[in-house]
Amino acid sequence: MKTKEQMQPHALSGISSLFVMKGGFTSTAATGTNASGTVVELDETNMCEFPCSEDSGFNYNEGTPSTDGHKIHGLGVYWTSKMTPGDTEIAIEIPCHDTDILDFCGFTAADLEVKGKTSGTIFKGKTFKGKAFSGIRKAVVLGLFALDDTEQNAFFVKKAKLMASVAFDASNKPLCVMLNGTLQEGAAADAVAVVEIQSA
Repeated sequence: MKTKEQMQPHALSGISSLFVMKGGFTSTAATGTNASGTVVELDETNMCEFPCSEDSGFNYNEGTPSTDGHKIHGLGVYWTSKMTPGDTEIAIEIPCHDTDILDFCGFTAADLEVKGKTSGTIFKGKTFKGKAFSGIRKAVVLGLFALDDTEQNAFFVKKAKLMASVAFDASNKPLCVMLNGTLQEGAAADAVAVVEIQSA
């Protein structure tokens, strides 16, 4: 039996970086002598690092199971019961509107130019340029790889189905892209994992 002191190095805490993979991660069967399980390659050409707010910027929660029980007279406990797993919820808050991030989040960009009229006073001679987006939102599938603050351990989500929204208000937060959703392939054996670095 392991002691709690032996288990302490396996406590995952803190996030230093969140990397996402467009379309989610793909796993293949491990090969080689005594190989088991699956292998996932981190293809950085199709990945993006998301800055996350420090307070509740990344949240993964599998929810609380619900219990439906049947009682009988004279016994103050369930005679029989069934349980239903909770609903997995994933939430990410990204305080940045970089075009790469918006693209990963499913926004389709179009160039936009906003110009002040020559007859104006405040905006006369001023031109603003940027990207415009439709208010229509579609779900996107992303793989998530969150390094802890030691960068020796990571929380892995193979495929998350998420929908983006934009939040901008009078608080001290910048404009934020919010992602909310759940697991895309929750039944897969390698849907979620905590992994530890083995080699550089």
